[in-house]
Amino acid sequence: MSEATSSHRVQVRALLIVIERYALAGWVFCALVAVVTPADLHGAPLHLPIRIRTDSLGAGFFCVLALSTFFRRRMETSSGFRDAHGRPNLVSFGYSPAVIAALGTVRDLGALVGVYVAANFFSHPDTMRLGVTHFARWPTEQQLGVGGFLASMAASIALALGSRPHSGGR
Repeated sequence: MSEATSSHRVQVRALLIVIERYALAGWVFCALVAVVTPADLHGAPLHLPIRIRTDSLGAGFFCVLALSTFFRRRMETSSGFRDAHGRPNLVSFGYSPAVIAALGTVRDLGALVGVYVAANFFSHPDTMRLGVTHFARWPTEQQLGVGGFLASMAASIALALGSRPHSGGR
């Protein structure tokens, strides 16, 4: 890989990290509004040029978060990036870099959704049987929470069973 290509990849990765962090912050903001003041979901959380429901805004942030996380992980898995401690990435037995990136994204964001729904259960348990969003009645909040935890657990197991430390020479 040329030095210019390597520099470009580092810049793209840095941009994806910034997008990921701000999308996470936006989603956490919307999630906190939902947990603390569920009646405010129908109003605009900020003075935006368009009126948008908080749950719709949160769904948008979550989609951006999922995509940026996936693409960053895909880039890191396939291009020899090292972790914060200088260790090589894990290489999987038979999984493509895209599958590894998808499993890591599902593992982390599934757990995040499960924790969010658990917080909703304590702040307003009466909504657990309602649809997650005004777009559809399915899944319910309860189903989403259980599904998030189960998807996270399944992805964690798949990553744990299919990974080994990078051998370097192969």
